Amino acid sequence: MQVKLLSQEEELFVLVQSQARVSKERAMRRRKLKQLWTRLKALREQRPSYETLLMKLGAAKAEAGRVWSLVEVALPEAPRSKKARQQRVSGFEFGLQKKKLREVFKREGRYLLRTNLKETDPAKVWEFYLQLVEVEEAFKNWFFWNYPVDFHWLV
Repeated sequence: MQVKLLSQEEELFVLVQSQARVSKERAMRRRKLKQLWTRLKALREQRPSYETLLMKLGAAKAEAGRVWSLVEVALPEAPRSKKARQQRVSGFEFGLQKKKLREVFKREGRYLLRTNLKETDPAKVWEFYLQLVEVEEAFKNWFFWNYPVDFHWLV
C-alpha cells in the first residue's frame, strides 16, 4: 500500500493506492460486468415487447450498479401504437464503452481522502477511514436486522 500526504491550510489530503484493493475492485467489476453482459445477451435473444424490454433493462441497470455506465445500450425506435408496443422488438444493441472502462481501470484501488484531522501520519488517516467504513456498515446492517418494521409507522 502506498500512502501520500498533502497538507493545505486546515485540510489534509491523503492519496492511498493499494494493489490488493486494485485486484479486489477489478474482480468485483469483472463479475458485475459479466453478469450484465450475460443478461443483455439473454434479453436480445428473448426479443421481448418494447415495454417489457424497458422494464427488464431498468432491472438490469439496478442490479449492475456503477458497471451500467460502462455499457452503451441502443434501443430500437419506440413503437407508435399500443398494439405495436406489445409485439416483440428487434434491433436492441449494446456495446462496451472502452474509453470509460480505461478511466475506471486507472482509478481502481486509489482513494483521495480529505480531512480536517491534524494527524501527520497518512497511514493512520487511512486506518481511521477504514474503521469509519466498518462502523457505518456494521451500524447499517445491525439497525436493519435488529429492528423489525412496524407497518403502522409507515402510515
